[in-house]
Amino acid sequence: MSPPHPAQAGRTLVTANGPRDTPSSRRRGGGRLDLLRWTGHEAREAGRTALAISVYRTAADAGDVDALRWAVHLLEADGRIDEAVGWLGRRAEAGGDFRSWWLTAGVLVRAGHADDAVPCFTRAGEAGDPRAFLAAGDHLRRAGRDDAAAVLFRRCADDVHNASAAEPCAAACALIPGAAGRGSRSVGHTGRTPHPS
Repeated sequence: MSPPHPAQAGRTLVTANGPRDTPSSRRRGGGRLDLLRWTGHEAREAGRTALAISVYRTAADAGDVDALRWAVHLLEADGRIDEAVGWLGRRAEAGGDFRSWWLTAGVLVRAGHADDAVPCFTRAGEAGDPRAFLAAGDHLRRAGRDDAAAVLFRRCADDVHNASAAEPCAAACALIPGAAGRGSRSVGHTGRTPHPS
């Protein structure tokens, strides 16, 4: 079911499934971001992809994570991979936003560029989500680059601020022969792996 028309924002609609709040009456109190996202949804459902992308990007640039995901999804569906990667990369560089790094990596992986995604996953880990080290390490491991994968698994496992990520990262590291006892080393932003010492 599509969101209600913006003119009805703030009202409770009665639908076949019961009452439904419109964007401005939700828990965040509504406002510009809800209306932008909602306008993007309406444009998308009407087949106006260019308008939907523009509106979602505006909302995303103002901080709406849902709109960010929708903009990326529509850019990918429209075959505009380079544009999606470029926009997300600029966002990530400007604010160190781990979500933008994750989304950039996902776009690259889905486009068949997993090697190019590894530095993006690494940057997502450095920007605050150590689970991204696990994703990057997994791509490296599948590519046969066990030493580089072990480095990233250790970085994830060593993160003292995220206990929920440490256990799967340590388990992944243990799958690589001889990697469990190694310390953390940075892979860096270039995606090049360090030489084993």
